[in-house]
Amino acid sequence: MTSKPIELDVEKYTKKGIGKIINSELLESQEINRLVEIKPQLMKAFKTNQIFRTEPEARVSVLNDTSFPTIPSKYWQSVREQMTHFTNLVYLALEVEKKQGEMNLLKAKIELLPNTKIGAAKKQIMTAEIRIIEFSFTEHKLVAKDRVREVMMWEKIKKECLKKEKFDTENVAASQMRALKERYEIEYVLGQKTNSPDLARVTRQNLDTLDRLEESGELI
Repeated sequence: MTSKPIELDVEKYTKKGIGKIINSELLESQEINRLVEIKPQLMKAFKTNQIFRTEPEARVSVLNDTSFPTIPSKYWQSVREQMTHFTNLVYLALEVEKKQGEMNLLKAKIELLPNTKIGAAKKQIMTAEIRIIEFSFTEHKLVAKDRVREVMMWEKIKKECLKKEKFDTENVAASQMRALKERYEIEYVLGQKTNSPDLARVTRQNLDTLDRLEESGELI
């Protein structure tokens, strides 16, 4: 049996999913009518719902000037974030491939079912399983699209870092000493200002260790 290409029409399956809810016996007529009233808004929300970080969140929440005070440290964190999304994108592609095989297997099994009441019941179950897989493809498509957006966003930030400063992009440890020292100095002051003795104590310990390593030449 030749497998058909995966249909990833997000709008079609969003509309179809809402229709399934409306046509099921899950809800009373009052709840169904309320859903019907906002059907276009539900479809829009499904397609535009935020999945991963926006650029403002990436720049403020992730690459904040305390955790990543230097340009190289911002660059290398961008590399980590970018690779997280890229590797998950690969796994997602493999998951879609696996589910497509499962769907094709179900279709093949349906063709072999006998024309009996039991066969009809099994067909109903398998058909529902196929519909579940098909609908999951729409979610996978949205996730994949947003992962690509984040990959490209982090690439943009990496390029900005490279324009601002020259540094080693082959060895992450090359510029870490400076970044760590600046970070712990900021956190130490922050601990004192906010009356957080634990933060001040830990960062002071880290700074003392950095000073010792620099003086001894153990880590350059």
